[in-house]
Amino acid sequence: MPQPPQRRFGGLSLLQPLRFPLFRSLWAASLVSNIGSNMHHTGAAWQMTLLTPSPLLLGLVTAAANLPLLLLSPLAGALTDTFDRRSLLLITQSLLIATAGTLAVLAFTDTLNPAGLLIMVSLMGLATVFNKNGWQTVVQDSVPREELAPAVSLASISMNSARSIGPALGGLIIAWIGAGMVFLLDSLSFFGVIFVIFRWKETQQRPPRTRGAVFRALKEGFLYLVSKRLLALLLVRHLLFAMAAASVMALLPMLARTRLGLDARGFGLLSSCFGLGAIVASLSAHSLAARFGVRRSTRAGIILSFSTLLAVAHCWHPVLAGVLLLFQGFSSTFIALNHGVRVRMSASAGFLGRVYSYYSLCATGGVALGGLTFGWLASLWGLRVSLSAAATLSFIALLLALRHPMPQILRESEPGSPAA
Repeated sequence: MPQPPQRRFGGLSLLQPLRFPLFRSLWAASLVSNIGSNMHHTGAAWQMTLLTPSPLLLGLVTAAANLPLLLLSPLAGALTDTFDRRSLLLITQSLLIATAGTLAVLAFTDTLNPAGLLIMVSLMGLATVFNKNGWQTVVQDSVPREELAPAVSLASISMNSARSIGPALGGLIIAWIGAGMVFLLDSLSFFGVIFVIFRWKETQQRPPRTRGAVFRALKEGFLYLVSKRLLALLLVRHLLFAMAAASVMALLPMLARTRLGLDARGFGLLSSCFGLGAIVASLSAHSLAARFGVRRSTRAGIILSFSTLLAVAHCWHPVLAGVLLLFQGFSSTFIALNHGVRVRMSASAGFLGRVYSYYSLCATGGVALGGLTFGWLASLWGLRVSLSAAATLSFIALLLALRHPMPQILRESEPGSPAA
């Protein structure tokens, strides 16, 4: 019987990837940029409430930011695998600077209207989809392959910490100065990333580009994924899990207000509980997976999410709800990390960008479909039925995890062969 590949990472420290100068610089720059981006999300939503009382337009702010990622992820993956990643990242970061800067000018001069805000947010979402896919694959080049798991965990710590810091800091700046300053600081936050990327020299050679190379890469990426049955099943499992996990945060305002009787401050505290669980998962995911194995720990994480969803469906006490949300934040992030690491390490280097783009598509699509589906169910039959249905979907993901193993890790020296 072959030895589980994930055991090879058991001796690695979570902080070990930081000894590599490139990864250390990328991590620091991305932390600042992620805080700026989360400040931007808060500023854009608040600015729309100042411009119009329409709930529909407020909802469109989130939709405009995420729709490009949902629609264009495969194309972004093909570009990542066929074009120079360094140039691609420099272009997208420059577009993000220009768009955020334009938003700041419009906000400071009181010339921003709802349509203009949605257009600017859409442009940032469009640049982000290509930037995000290229950025994620750069991690592969910044550390040795055997240290990818802790590197991904550190990247998640940066992202989840920014999710906690960014909105709070953005709210303070909006109260003191206004949303224009938030947009300006977001624009400035991208300069550190540009500096690091500008100094980075990509080592992997890209094949010569020919006419129709991108569309050919799209087709090849899809056929490659279809040929990797266990990898494709992992993506299906993640889509189902993401849909189920998204139900809690999508329905949290309704849960806090109508069932728990909380005000905006209580709602904020519940949201913080989820974020705290996500940070704990980021800090501990690598060591837990190394100690108990990726497959076993992933199953345990899905069981925890399933149990938490059922408990939240029948919860009427605010303190208990906060504890359950902490567990849900932990399990959601833990599973996303385990799945994300295995997707990266089971795809050959030439298809990494395209395979990861499908992972991003499943993650983003799961959140969007989960919010829509379980929000609709809640409007028809209430919170208990909706969250119980989400738990059922999580149970289906668990059955897939029990029935099918994780795809095997590929050897770095033999990109097309499975690990022993």
